[in-house]
Order: sequence, then C-alpha cells, then structure tokens
Amino acid sequence: HAMVISAWGQYSLHGTVKSTDGDPLAGASIVVEQTFQGTTAGPDGSFTIPKLKPGTVSLQVSFLGYATATREVSVPNEGELTFVLEPSPILADEVVVRATRMAGKAPAAVTLINREEIRKNNIGQDIPFLLSLTPSLVPTSDAGNGIGYTNFRIRGSDAYRMNVTINGIPLNDAESQGVWWIDLPDIAASTENIYIQRGVGSSTNGAGAFGATISLQTNALRSEPYAALDLGRGSYNTRRATVSLGSGLINKHFTFDARLSKIHSDGYIDRAFSNLDSWYLSGAWYGQGQILRLNVFSGNERTYQAWYGVEKSILDTNRRYNPYTYDNETDNYRQTHYQLLWSKEFSRRFYLNAALHYTAGKGYYEQYKKDRYLPDSGMNPISTSDTVFSISDLIQQKWMDNDFYGAVFSFHYRTGKMEAIAGGGINSYLGNHFGKVIWAQYAGENPIRHEWYRNKGDKLDYNTYIKVNYQFSSSLSLFADLQFRGIAYRLKGIDDYRDNNGLPVDIGQTHAYRFLNPKAGLFWTIAPGQDFYCTFSTGQREPTRQNYLDATPSQIKPRPERLFDYETGVNISGIKWKANINLFYMDYRNQLVYTGKLNDVAYPIMTNVPSSYRTGVELAVTARPAGWVTWQGNLALSRNKIRNFTEYADYYDTDYNYLGNKPKDLGETDISYSPSVTGASNLEFQFLKNASITLTSRYVGAQYFDNTSSRERMLDAYFVNDLRLSYNLHPRSIKNITFQIQIVNLFNELYESNAYGGNWYVDGKEQTWAYYFPQAERHFLAGIRFEF
Repeated sequence: HAMVISAWGQYSLHGTVKSTDGDPLAGASIVVEQTFQGTTAGPDGSFTIPKLKPGTVSLQVSFLGYATATREVSVPNEGELTFVLEPSPILADEVVVRATRMAGKAPAAVTLINREEIRKNNIGQDIPFLLSLTPSLVPTSDAGNGIGYTNFRIRGSDAYRMNVTINGIPLNDAESQGVWWIDLPDIAASTENIYIQRGVGSSTNGAGAFGATISLQTNALRSEPYAALDLGRGSYNTRRATVSLGSGLINKHFTFDARLSKIHSDGYIDRAFSNLDSWYLSGAWYGQGQILRLNVFSGNERTYQAWYGVEKSILDTNRRYNPYTYDNETDNYRQTHYQLLWSKEFSRRFYLNAALHYTAGKGYYEQYKKDRYLPDSGMNPISTSDTVFSISDLIQQKWMDNDFYGAVFSFHYRTGKMEAIAGGGINSYLGNHFGKVIWAQYAGENPIRHEWYRNKGDKLDYNTYIKVNYQFSSSLSLFADLQFRGIAYRLKGIDDYRDNNGLPVDIGQTHAYRFLNPKAGLFWTIAPGQDFYCTFSTGQREPTRQNYLDATPSQIKPRPERLFDYETGVNISGIKWKANINLFYMDYRNQLVYTGKLNDVAYPIMTNVPSSYRTGVELAVTARPAGWVTWQGNLALSRNKIRNFTEYADYYDTDYNYLGNKPKDLGETDISYSPSVTGASNLEFQFLKNASITLTSRYVGAQYFDNTSSRERMLDAYFVNDLRLSYNLHPRSIKNITFQIQIVNLFNELYESNAYGGNWYVDGKEQTWAYYFPQAERHFLAGIRFEF
C-alpha cells in the first residue's frame, strides 16, 4: 500500500522519481505546492511525504537537466506514485552558479531570494537593504536613505570579509577585497536570484569568505518576449526609472535581454546626492545540451561625499550635517563587466562550465584641502621677494584605473548516489593609483594637474577545488570539499604621503601565499520534515592593500587570517510553517583589527590579534497560517570576543606634551560592529489576490565601534519598521500594473547604524573622538511598474 493512515487521520505518499531511461534520479526535489512540505529522492529514487490531510494536493518534481513535472494527486491514494522526468531540451541557466553553491540537502545556513521577492522589494534602495531579512545581517547607508554608498555586515563581518560572485565570477576588488554596490546601480533589476550562505561557505572563486558567501545569478531563460517599465519617486528628491525588455526564445535558440536604469537622490545627509546610471545587455544561444551567453553590464556613479560622518556634539542639533563645503567634493567612477559563459552537457552524468571575464574600472574622488604643506603634495614652496609660501589651499583628485580579467571553470559528474564537482580559476588584477593637484591657492611655477604620486598593484589569484556529495542512504549524505588557493601580489611606486624627511615613500613589496582550505559536512534526515546537519570549514584570507601600506618599514608586516568555522543545525517543517535553527562557533587566528597602534607617520594600522571568536544561534521561521497571511522572522543571539586585547593609545600630560603611543591590556573585549542581538520580521497580508500590506521590522542591538568595549564608543540599539502597500491591476492592453508605496522608518526612530572613532589620554583620563552615520527619519518611496 502506498498510503498509511496515522492515528491522527493523516496520510503518507510514497513514490519514485526516475528518468526516461529508467535510472533513479537521486536528489530530485519533490514539493507539495502551496505548503512547506517536501523532500528529496533517495539513492534509489524513492520518496515519502507524510502528514498529508485528505483532499487533493499538487506535487512538483524537479531535477537539474530535466523538465519539471507537476501532478495533482488525491489523498488518500492507492498505489505507488511514479514520476518519469523528460530530459530538458534546453540546459538550465542554473548550471552557471551550481559549482559555487550548495544545493539540495545543504549542511549549511543558507538563504535563497528568488526573482519575485527581489522585484517586490526593489523600489529603489540598494542590494544591502534588499537583503535585510537575512539572519544576522545589518545594512547601513552613508547618505542615510539606502541609496548611494551602502553596505552590510553579516555576523559582524563586513564586505571585505565576504566572497561575492556574479554568475560564478568574482566581484570583490582584488586589492581591498571589498564590494561597492554603488558601482552596479540597480543590478537587482537584472538578477534572477541571490544566494547567501553564512559562515565560511563552500569553495568558490575569488576572495576568501570569512563572514558569508553571496552569489548572484543574472541569467535565466525567459521563453516569451517581455518588457517592463519601472518608475519611482520618493523623499529627498529620489527618482528612479528602469526599462527592461527581452526577446524571448527566437527560433528555439536565441535570446536577448536588456535593461537601462537611472537613479537620483539628494540623500538624507546634507548635499549627499547620488547620480547613478547603469545598463545591462545579455545575449544567449541555446543548443542541444549547451548554452553560450555573453553578458555586458556597466554602472556609472557620481556622488557627493558623505564619508566623514557627524560628530556626536552635532547629532542632537543637526543630524543631517555634512562637514564638506566644497561644491565638487565628489566621487566619480565607472565600472564595466564583460562575461562570456559556456555550459556543455556531454551526458546526463557529466557537464562542464567555463567562463572568461574582464572588468574595467576608472574614476576619482575630488577633495578640497585647506592649509596643505606643499612638499607633501610634491610641490615646491613658492618664494617671493620677502615671503616663502609653503602652505596652501588646494584641490586634489585621487584616481584609480584598474583591469581585472581571468577564467573560471567547473566539471560536474553525478551518479545515483554521488555528485562530484572539480573546478577552479585564475584571475589577474592590474591597479593603477595616482593623484593630481588640479588647483592651488599658491601654485607658482608648479604645473597644473601636477601628479604627486603614482603606484601600481599587480595581483594574481588562482584556485582549484574538488567537492563531493555522497548519499549513503535516503536519510544520510556526506559532503567533503578541498580547495587550494594561491596569491602572488606585487606593489611598486610611491605613496601619497612623504616621510618625516619630506621624501617620497617607496611602497615596493611582494607577497605570496598558498592556502589549503578543507571542509566537511553531514546531512541527516531524521524523519520527513526533520533534518539535522553539521559542518566544519576552514577559511584563510590574505591582508589587503591598505594593511600592507599602513605597515611602514618599522612595523611587523600583517599576517594572513585563519578561521575555523563549526556549524550545526536543524530544519523542521510542517504543512504551514518551516524553521531553521543554526548554531555556530567561528574560531579566528590572527584576525586583523584596529588596536589604536600607529605607524611611523602616525596613521592607525590594523594588527593581528592571536585569538578571537564568534559564537551564537540563529533562528529563522516562515509561516503561512492562512492563505492570506505570511510571516517571516529571524533572531540571532551571539557572543563576539577578542581574547586578551591590548589597546594602544596616545598619552599626553596635563600641558598636552606628547608622552607616546602606549599599550594597555584590557583582557577579553567585544569585537567591533558585532551586536549580540539582531532580529527581523516581515508580516504580509494579501487581500483579494491583487492587494497586499507588509510590515517589515528590524532590530539591531547595541554594538561597539572599536575593540575596547568602552560605552563611550558604542552605537545604541534601534528598532525600525517599514510599511509597504501594493496593488496590482490586469487591464486588457497591459499584462500587469503594480502600484507600490513604502513608508520607511514608520515610527520615526532616530538612530545611527554605523560610526567610527577612538581615544586618547590626557593626564591619565580617557578622551573620546567619534563620528556617526545617522539614518533617515520617516520618509517614503513610491513606484509603479508596467509589464507588457
């Protein structure tokens, strides 16, 4: 009998999934539509779905490389169900990102955001705010309203410690290892899905993942022609216009997609405007079992600088204060990406992905500098008959001109019980850094657009990895992953400052590293709807360009960081709900942090601390108690500590005579920017199938912004709520019209999401300096979307 009646009048469905050749499709996904129930097929293709109530259910069965099957089934049902999946004539675009993600029964803390969720939330704010419902994620905005320079941290780790890829190709800047979403405005409008794995993550291409792995997929076949127009307005003179269109599948082989976006906002902070333009083009050829796709996309930004922050003494009287007064104190940068992607299925067991890529970036930021010592800008003092001018106001531009190119690949092989992936990549970065003085109050015979420094960074990053997922039984699978990564980095040229003798500083240096990163995990299905997993991962990360430059000759050169990440968790699901509980312990060796220590020219530097850790628990729940209401919520509780922290600070006597930069042992302290409590909630009510109202809430606990655990340098906790109203129309002439309005910071919370600062001592008493980044008060965003 295929059906078993439980004591509670519930039933189980049993069945098998196989190919047209009769081979079992181990790992096939079986989902009960409109519920959170589902399972995956075992090594012999069999599956069981328990706890079904009498009636009719719709089962959706899918497997990579095969056409998805959907069937309505009566409950109870006599006999065993058999699903025979037809090979898909067109290879799924999902194969492009398969190597850099964990799929199916993943022994990891994973969040996947699909195209519909992205579109629903994309009214104009940047990626960090679209991801704000991810557990342990804290977004922040320099301009205060989520447009322009934005970023986020996950488990206290910033963008410099995350691995980010687009279609499997590295996005992190090779030298700084950071990601600037402002360089790709409105990339969300061309994104099919976003995959976030917290912790070290499985092996991927590019920078080492210490906090999380973020994988964006932009490519997906849309077989029918489409067009869409998005228009938006909002507070602070925010405007957005996006046009998207696609050809659909032409002659069963070709598709073309395009997007053009323009976003402007004056920003919450005074004069912190953003002018953002971007475009995206993609063309693909679909052959028998293969895809060849070319993506070209670009972003151009011009923003007024809001990097400095607001002093604490000004916060209460002028939260929107911007200390910059020069009218062209702007950041200007253009970045263009080229991706050539090829996927080929040689058989149902074996396929290949390969990609070539090139990214060109060029831009500068301009600053007005008062009372600049001319020799520090490589300029000669100006002599007159009776005066020598060595101090002058001037305007400078700091330029970057960089190229990043390379190749990535992966081979995939699967049998009934095993999936193996072998892959890697080689990527090269050439970065030119130079500065120009374009005006000086006292210029004399110094040439206009005088160049006072130029240096270059060349970086080669290569890696190879092998991953194996073996399914021992229908309930137990093991995962193993081993990555080798090598780095060769060379700096040459002179820096942007002069030494104590007024001479240019030669930054020439070379570094080479080789890392071996093992990972292993276990996934155990205790019972249908009850899964347990555990994993161990190693991550290693080289210092950044700035870490090397700050460590002047007398300093000990920074060493690579190492992380041992232990994670375990359970997935539980019922008919109307699902939950994940994840416990983590992240053990750091030689983590680079600010200690207050200074280099030879009094710049603060990051130094390695021998031992630090993060540990905590994350809870994520999704529930649909009725067809018209959906709730998503998460809570993260953590402890983030540096063992035996030594602070360095400047000391002065009563008369402000400098006594030196001295150490002070503080014992165990909190890691900066690591709140011990974060939480988020998203409550959506659906009305009449075409209207909805959504309340989104975020709580971020108190966090320190240096590593001394001083309450003088701490951000207060905050609780922010947004309310979104949405209404859909389906007129005859247009496929769909969607109206949206979002009230951001509904209850007008006054809060700061980011800050920086430090301390010094006068006559033994601690003094604090700090600058804060206030976030916008209550404001609104509105949008209308036409789909054709």
